[in-house]
Amino acid sequence: MIIFSFFFLGFTNLVYEILWQKRLILILGTNAYSLMAILSAIMAGIVFGSFLFGKITSLFPYLKRKIYFFIIFFSALLSFFITLILEPKFFSSLSFPLRFFFSLLLLLIPATFLGGSLPVVSSILIDKESAIGKELGKLYGLNTLGGVFGILFTGFLAIEFLGIKLTALFTSLILIILSFFLRDKK
Repeated sequence: MIIFSFFFLGFTNLVYEILWQKRLILILGTNAYSLMAILSAIMAGIVFGSFLFGKITSLFPYLKRKIYFFIIFFSALLSFFITLILEPKFFSSLSFPLRFFFSLLLLLIPATFLGGSLPVVSSILIDKESAIGKELGKLYGLNTLGGVFGILFTGFLAIEFLGIKLTALFTSLILIILSFFLRDKK
């Protein structure tokens, strides 16, 4: 089930990136600035999340599954609410540098949770040091495949038929349901 969830983390991550881009174009004015904000937040989130949740997992190895549950649960909630907050009316009175800064800061929050998923999942699934490279490659490939399906789903179906808010809600519900299946019952 954990491997299955990692596919859907890739799926939902790319769904949200597309939704955030649609919102940020209206806030920042151009596609180039919106992409710059999203990519900066995602890359920084991967760094911060990997470091933070890697440290937490190494300090509390007996809580790996609980940590993974919270990562999925909170990334779903935060991604949904930040999609709702990214409304042009909330940013209209700010100067461009402040709009960019606050957009980047908002996106960094869920991106940090999403970035923390790989070290936690790998610590749960990989038990031999000799298998790290092979198994991480499989995990990353599965996550990337989920991202491809997320792009196709969002770009060709979801936004057109559901709109941005319902797509965000649907995507977060997927992660919330998955998180409860993964919850450690011990």
